[in-house]
Amino acid sequence: LRPNIFKYTPKLLADLITKCWDAKAENRPTAKELYQTLYKCGNEEFDDIDTESQVDKDSDAKPQ
Repeated sequence: LRPNIFKYTPKLLADLITKCWDAKAENRPTAKELYQTLYKCGNEEFDDIDTESQVDKDSDAKPQ
């Protein structure tokens, strides 16, 4: 029995999770394939994000 995949999980990740759960080991991705897929996914995801909008601009925030 597998847990449900959260409905807001990106399709690429949901597909990857499902492949990892395959009953036949030969159908599961290798560690290298996992790395490449996740690396690509991470780079594509962050290419479209305006990083400045992600920074906390609270004037009370001070570096520690």
